[in-house]
Amino acid sequence: MSIETLKARLSGTLDVLSPSLVPNIINDSLLEIYSLNDWGFLRRQDFIRTPAMIYQGSAAVAKYSNQVTLDAVASAQVAALTPDDISLIERQFRTFTPKITGRAWLYNIIAYDASDPNAVVLTIDPYFLDDSNAAVRFQILKVYYNPPAVIVNDVPIIDFNGWDYFISLKLQRKLHTDTTLEELNNFDPARFHVDEPRHVVPHPFNDDGSPLFELYPAPRFERVYRVIYRREGKSLLLFDDEGKDVLNDEDKLPGVFTEKFILDYSKYKLYEHAVANSDKYNLKSVGKYMNLMALLMNKNDQMSIPNQLDRLMKKDEENYPKAYLGDYMHMSYADSLMTNFTYGRELSPSDYGVTNTTIISF
Repeated sequence: MSIETLKARLSGTLDVLSPSLVPNIINDSLLEIYSLNDWGFLRRQDFIRTPAMIYQGSAAVAKYSNQVTLDAVASAQVAALTPDDISLIERQFRTFTPKITGRAWLYNIIAYDASDPNAVVLTIDPYFLDDSNAAVRFQILKVYYNPPAVIVNDVPIIDFNGWDYFISLKLQRKLHTDTTLEELNNFDPARFHVDEPRHVVPHPFNDDGSPLFELYPAPRFERVYRVIYRREGKSLLLFDDEGKDVLNDEDKLPGVFTEKFILDYSKYKLYEHAVANSDKYNLKSVGKYMNLMALLMNKNDQMSIPNQLDRLMKKDEENYPKAYLGDYMHMSYADSLMTNFTYGRELSPSDYGVTNTTIISF
């Protein structure tokens, strides 16, 4: 069944409903279906990169100004970045030994001017809130991260519903993904530590509604992390906001579903909508629609929605076992700063998890 055939069949189900409503009903049905089970096909593997911290040289800052001028040493490090590197405007800036704002006030870099290779100028947000300093020590690092995006018709979509694994390939350890922002703020409100991240901490959503996470400690080194995460299914919807077909060849509707199941579930949602909006559509009686809903949910019928769902869930388990993307359940977690460990592997000849070692502080 093509998408247009699906839409046409549903449009004919209830003549009183506008055809423009049908794509929304289908998308709503799919999102609800995706939430009914821990579907294996909604798992995806990807990677997240962290850039190396820039900290050599000095910067000139002025109180209440949003302009930061890097000296020649620092500017050379910025000039060495390539288009494949993580952009500066995705990173943060902070200074050493601030007098007013505390140890580690983070400013987002929202623009930069590299026309003078010896004096790169950063634009920060908010404006600089500490005392002016013509040669302050600084750090440029990336603290905040979005989940990987899924490309649908050349448009990146963040389709995210939670981490399964966030793995340091360097250390062969899982990062902690259940640490809360409250726990982190209580432990290190100034974000004292900078080194290999051990925690992936959720933050309030971005203004565009996309999820945001902090890596803690703030990454010091260039790394690649393997991630396995669950999707909500936004990238698997059939229609865009205007009701146009958006299904692409790269990420088709999961084969675990039958056409009948999608059609029946969408019919149920159509009947439900009609009952809830009977006054709007001047329906004299909603009894027949309620009966049709009951028939679709009748567990004594092998082709009812609940029985179809049971079979599809079993099929999904068979098609997407844990080995499909890898089961890292027994891999060790990274030593946690929350348990009085600090990091030293990069700067120490001893093994992972050196205690009582501060790498970078303010």
